[in-house]
Amino acid sequence: MRYPRWLLNVGAGFSYTNYYTTGANPLQGVTIGSTINGMATTLVRVQGNIQWQCFQANGGNWLGVCEPLKLTVQAQTWAELMEDIGLTLDAVMKDLFTSNELPKFLMDKGWTLIGAFPTHQDVRFDVPFIPAMMGANGTPRELYQ
Repeated sequence: MRYPRWLLNVGAGFSYTNYYTTGANPLQGVTIGSTINGMATTLVRVQGNIQWQCFQANGGNWLGVCEPLKLTVQAQTWAELMEDIGLTLDAVMKDLFTSNELPKFLMDKGWTLIGAFPTHQDVRFDVPFIPAMMGANGTPRELYQ
């Protein structure tokens, strides 16, 4: 498995760990069974869109910056960047899930799960995102997938 090359840019005392407290879970979601690498995994779909500002750096690598989540992802190609953004969002959601901080995080962002809240640790999160291609003057051009 190829892991994303991602950085968590932590700003102004913000940290994903121990930032959100656990609480009542008003969320409803759907879990869909699937198999990845021969192991049963539950796919958890998140309803919520987030914009990533994407641009090609001077050295040729692609960068994706998500200001709302304070995340930066770097890849050699556009296709790898899109894959790595998905893997990064999955990793953040898994971290929040395992630390019991996911319900509060989703509520704070206005996101919901489609279906029931997962009850076991073997999950994969599907979080939709919108890449906005940044031009030379910083003007975004939205790309729809």
